[in-house]
Amino acid sequence: MFGDYEAQRHWMEVTTSLAPHEWYRNTTRNDLLYWGLDYPPLSAYHSWLCGKVSQWYEPASMELFHSRGYETPSHKLFMRSSVLVSEVAVYFTAAYAFSCWLHDHLRGHPEKCDSSDGHTCVAPERATSGKEEEGEEAEEEGKEEEAEGEEEEGTQEQKEQEVKAGREWCHHAPLLAFAALLLQPSLIAIDHGHFQYNSVALGLCLWAFTLFLRERFVLGSICFCLALGFKHMSLYFGPAIFFYGLGRCIQRPGYRGVQLFALLAITVLGTLLALFAPFLAHSPACALQVLRRLFPLDRGLYEDKVASVWCTLSPVLKLKNMRRSFVVSLCTCTTLLAFAPSCVGLLRRNVRPEQFLSALSSSALAFFLFSYQVHEKSILLPLLPITAMAWYSPWVCWQLSLVALFSMYPLLSKDRLTGPYVGLALLYCSLFALHWQWDYLRSHRVRLAASALSLLGMLVLHVVRATVEPPPRYTSLFDLAVTSYACAHFLMALVYFTCVAMSQSKPKRTKV
Repeated sequence: MFGDYEAQRHWMEVTTSLAPHEWYRNTTRNDLLYWGLDYPPLSAYHSWLCGKVSQWYEPASMELFHSRGYETPSHKLFMRSSVLVSEVAVYFTAAYAFSCWLHDHLRGHPEKCDSSDGHTCVAPERATSGKEEEGEEAEEEGKEEEAEGEEEEGTQEQKEQEVKAGREWCHHAPLLAFAALLLQPSLIAIDHGHFQYNSVALGLCLWAFTLFLRERFVLGSICFCLALGFKHMSLYFGPAIFFYGLGRCIQRPGYRGVQLFALLAITVLGTLLALFAPFLAHSPACALQVLRRLFPLDRGLYEDKVASVWCTLSPVLKLKNMRRSFVVSLCTCTTLLAFAPSCVGLLRRNVRPEQFLSALSSSALAFFLFSYQVHEKSILLPLLPITAMAWYSPWVCWQLSLVALFSMYPLLSKDRLTGPYVGLALLYCSLFALHWQWDYLRSHRVRLAASALSLLGMLVLHVVRATVEPPPRYTSLFDLAVTSYACAHFLMALVYFTCVAMSQSKPKRTKV
């Protein structure tokens, strides 16, 4: 009955009408079978705050029991506005902070102003000194050989052009990353179409990434714990963040590493205790009940048709019919094996930002592809660091963003969001079309052909799904084809980001 819109409204109703210790318990006043609260405490506090505003704005929308299924044009406007305000307050500010870090990073390291798309620059200092040396040599030698002078002048002009192009890219890259994060089509479709508050959790995660990259480890740990407190699926990033923090502790000399590790441990524990304080104050059993609601194993391996490995293999491996303990163990082992290489690589010295972001992408993709209890909307988590890497791998970011949106098409079409689906895809294509020039596309024909083939496959599946009736025995056949096609792309992305995270060589952008 109803959907996520009613779930969010009902959580506001419950949190404003009941005491915190009743929010996660099944009672006569709180039927957990009717969209029971199953998100962490910070999400519940957010629902309480929005519910208080809704109670003032439209009291009938928050009446316990009587407001079930409540939908009026005015309250829909309020609910949609609450998503937008939350997104601007947390996610937009995080995207801006990340783009500011990227600007500072590229400006401070001009030799890193190249991307995998072939944008390169020479360090301005080096180019300037080279220009002065050439000027001195020209004054000493004079005009002895006209041909040699013309050659030197051409070389100098080429260097100046490279420096100019590099400086332009250093200014352009942060804008591209900022726009790519704000216009991420999957996030817009789910939060503003399907209706959720994923942007809050993702914004807190992005704040954490940015603070870690600025070496503000305590503040970064607080933000990540807040993200866990809002949406526990943020644990997808947990392994990469843990190993990155551990690596920084190991690299610090003497007791300073132990001091940082202890400080981070206290920060994490203190933040989580603060989030669970109202429940712990009532009783430890109340806090345990919250955890049981967050990790319900009885929901199954996956929901609906999702672009995970287990859903893709479901026609062959009937995992849902096997013992739950075996399936959970299988999912745990494969997930560990998938993210281990990239995360262990974070323990070494001098981890580059693109390696950290790639490890985050690998960790989140490993959980999405192999873990237990996966929802199609969980692809938003690996998409966050992938989109943040638009400055490093614009092509990969663009391609995977479209594939992720495509993987959720069965869900979006069920919600009658086909129009926004097409519009968001075209908008994102337009963003990257402004970034790439026609000369660049012609010089990367292999990559262009691969992307065209991938897009053609998606188009064919769309046409088949819209025009051909599936067999009565396999009504979800075409939906499974869509998610399986996307799963193949995500597996290749996992390999790519693992390779980037494990790379040992000096920064050199691959042509992927």
